[in-house]
Amino acid sequence: MMSGPKTLLRQRWQRWWDARLPRVDQLTLTHRNLYILPTKVGWSFAIVLAVLLVASINERVNLGYALTFLLGGSALAATHLTHGNLQGLQLRLLSTRSVHAGSVLQVGIGLHNLHRKKGRWGLHAQAQGGLAQPVEVAPEQDAVIELDVPAPQRGWLTLPRVTIQLPIFNELYVTERLIDAARAEGRLPEGAGGRAAHEHVARRPGEPG
Repeated sequence: MMSGPKTLLRQRWQRWWDARLPRVDQLTLTHRNLYILPTKVGWSFAIVLAVLLVASINERVNLGYALTFLLGGSALAATHLTHGNLQGLQLRLLSTRSVHAGSVLQVGIGLHNLHRKKGRWGLHAQAQGGLAQPVEVAPEQDAVIELDVPAPQRGWLTLPRVTIQLPIFNELYVTERLIDAARAEGRLPEGAGGRAAHEHVARRPGEPG
């Protein structure tokens, strides 16, 4: 069965990435190996901006220009902040235990923040095909996450590629939902927000309030 052009292009792209970023047990994210690539949502956002810009040019709508450049500038600022939040983060593969075929292997990954003042907040780590796990690393601190990797057969298992991402819009949505829930339960006064509200909903269970 012959592979389609899309599959061949994807395989060639994957081989190029594997050659440029070989598999290692320890990796420090720097400007040399940190890339920010658009997702499907990113491409859709770029198309919307292009359509909005063309419509503003044709109709000569100044508000359309303002909205287009406002959204585009916000996207560039978010890209810059994402790059800064990931740069300087050190990842290390921890030792794993053998499991039976057909079960799930828990792969431990240690994260170390090399920055003295900047924390790494709102990150999500995900193995290919698995669920995303939230993780945060304080300045000059360590954190450990465990990612689930299926082991369908016996023998050596090639670990899938791990993705570290910063879902900005999801985090904002979850935070707002938590603030609304806290207000509904009477744990947060009406009208409270900003830094105090974020600190309130960011506390873990069992932490002093």
